[in-house]
Amino acid sequence: MVDMDQAGISTRLDAQQRLLRAIARTQSDHTRQLREQGELLRQQDERLDQVQAGTGRVEVGVQAVLSLLGAAGSGADPGPSES
Repeated sequence: MVDMDQAGISTRLDAQQRLLRAIARTQSDHTRQLREQGELLRQQDERLDQVQAGTGRVEVGVQAVLSLLGAAGSGADPGPSES
């Protein structure tokens, strides 16, 4: 009877050890995936900053064009022409 109890405990212990190893592998995989996702997020953030900076430059350019068009439409001298 003691041998059966010990065999049962041994079997459960082996199963628990396999589960712990599986959990450790899974945790390691998830940690790696999170690091990769974090790096991708940082790269996307940098790209977004570049796009936002470009959008600001375009907005300044559009305002300059609108200003020149407004000056030309009012008959005011828009300044020297670069022809």
